[in-house]
Amino acid sequence: MTAEEVVRVLDTDAVNGLPADEVARRLEHYGPNRLREEKRKPGILRFLLQFNDFMVYVLLVAVIISIALLQEYLDGVVILVIVILNALLGFVQESRAQSAMVELQRLSAPEVTVLRDGADTVVPACDVVPGDLLVLETGDVTAADARLLEAINLRMNESSLTGESAAVEKDATRVVEAGAGVGDRPDMVFAATHVEFGRGTAVVVETGQRTELGKIAELLTESKARPTPLQSELRDVGRRIVYICVAVVVLVFIAGLARGNEVKVMFLFAVSLAVAAIPEGLPAIVTITLARGMQSMAKHNAIVRNLPAVETLGTADFICTDKTGTLTLNRMTVTDMLFADGAHYLLDDVMKGGGTHQEEQFHEMCLVGALCNDARVGADGAYLGDPTEVAILNTAIGTGLDQAENDTRYPRVAEVPFESERKMMTTVHERDGGFLVASKGAVESLLARCSTIALPEGERPLDDESVRRVMSDTTELASQGLRTLACACRTVKGAIELDSPEKLESDLLFLGCFAMKDPPRPEVELALETCRAAGIDVAMITGDHRATAEAIARELGMLVPGRHVLEGKDIERMTAEQLSRQVEDVVVYARVSPHHKVKIVESLQDRGHIVAMTGDGVNDSPALEKADIGVAMGITGTDVAKQASDMVLSDDNFATIVQAIRQGRVIFDNIKK
Repeated sequence: MTAEEVVRVLDTDAVNGLPADEVARRLEHYGPNRLREEKRKPGILRFLLQFNDFMVYVLLVAVIISIALLQEYLDGVVILVIVILNALLGFVQESRAQSAMVELQRLSAPEVTVLRDGADTVVPACDVVPGDLLVLETGDVTAADARLLEAINLRMNESSLTGESAAVEKDATRVVEAGAGVGDRPDMVFAATHVEFGRGTAVVVETGQRTELGKIAELLTESKARPTPLQSELRDVGRRIVYICVAVVVLVFIAGLARGNEVKVMFLFAVSLAVAAIPEGLPAIVTITLARGMQSMAKHNAIVRNLPAVETLGTADFICTDKTGTLTLNRMTVTDMLFADGAHYLLDDVMKGGGTHQEEQFHEMCLVGALCNDARVGADGAYLGDPTEVAILNTAIGTGLDQAENDTRYPRVAEVPFESERKMMTTVHERDGGFLVASKGAVESLLARCSTIALPEGERPLDDESVRRVMSDTTELASQGLRTLACACRTVKGAIELDSPEKLESDLLFLGCFAMKDPPRPEVELALETCRAAGIDVAMITGDHRATAEAIARELGMLVPGRHVLEGKDIERMTAEQLSRQVEDVVVYARVSPHHKVKIVESLQDRGHIVAMTGDGVNDSPALEKADIGVAMGITGTDVAKQASDMVLSDDNFATIVQAIRQGRVIFDNIKK
């Protein structure tokens, strides 16, 4: 819908907002804007339910017999302690989902500014209703899902829902197709996301459990972790042992009677034999072995939160991994340089002086990129600012440019800040008695303001053929998953009109483009080889665009013949059976939503796989809970993801998962022995 249609359907006022009496009526009808709290079982009841297990019944009978009939008090107490300790472990494990829900509820904004009766009013977020007008400013946390009415340079951080850290530009004028995913709705803002830059107003369309955050909460409460392979195997082994014991005891009892022994003597003898045969030490051996494994994994950056997860790792045969920060560095990096004449070089080759004839243009591009830049190097040496600007500044500093020296030598005297409509920014600096106008932004925006182009032989007028060539080159780079940012400049001798942005950003000289991406971690390729050798399949699941995900997968050698890519919209159209037939051949899932991730995990489990799932965002928590082994990121991971997981990686590294699985297999072998 258009913004006007939404306002009409919700029967609200786009200028004055809702009147107080209407707010009260809607609050009564829709309920408070908070996530529904599931009715919890009392703690003592959840603890007692841990004893509802066949093997536990057998061990408790052994306790009673040992103490009441055989007067073996030590044996009885030892068995009872083992049973209680195992019940405590199960109780702690079951509490994870409730902890995740508590963390999810903390994401909501405590207060929010809304427009009611024509005035800005600060109200508790729980009192927001559909039809309310949200007033959004930089730093605000959005209280509900809302359709934008106005967006002024508005950029939202939606990482809690999509898992992608880059801020998303919003556009109130856009109208998207029905069924578009969260990441493809620039006309919307969502609960628990926050304003990174700009401002806007939006009309609330969903509150509470009906928001995208609420849908994640619903999935989280529905996700029931299935027993680990070891738990299932121990249960089956326990039953078999008990059945065999009963059969042998009965046989011995009958044989004793047949030989003329007294009934009382043979009964006590048979009972003693039964208690001796029951493997009451098995749970203790398993627990101790898993605890040792937990300590060993902690030394290798894998913090295991639940003991059974140690063993589950050893049986995992399919890893569903996040892309950003796990397979990649989560750091935008300039990798390629595209010069104005169409020459394309890897940055490493240019930095090493690899025969390029573009040294002068390269240094001018780096200077312009560093000057037209708001990123900074902090006192601790860390880069601060927008990831794209940080990548360009890092490249410029790598060539020998000094930021402090640049600020002194080329002081900034004016600027035209970035705007989403213009898709570019411009700064003006003093230079050699005149001025340097430095611009960077989207290639199509800069080309429209350029009159000349920088070639090795000098400046030439920018003609239609040059424009087509540059656009074709940048489109090719985009298809490889690279993000391009063009730069241009103009030298002005004498006076300059600083109060006219149109004149400042005209007659520019087009220099070329920086091409950047979030590159793979250097150790991941070897880790993937290790997985293949060990019979472990790996699939990348990301909210990022298809082209970016495909490019990373190809670079890592994942996208080979016979393997293919699915998008969230493809999964949406599939039945569970159709997805199950394809799921083992898919190595890349792009533009997926939280419920898609759960579907993928369920399909793999239906095919008999033991699935490890990695994630860091709120959107990952239902799949982390559903997977056989949920792995959260320790550095970038949200509290919700960590609470829903079985294991936390303190270094956010995919290679650590592989190392943990290797140790898990050793532990599993030890338990079997």
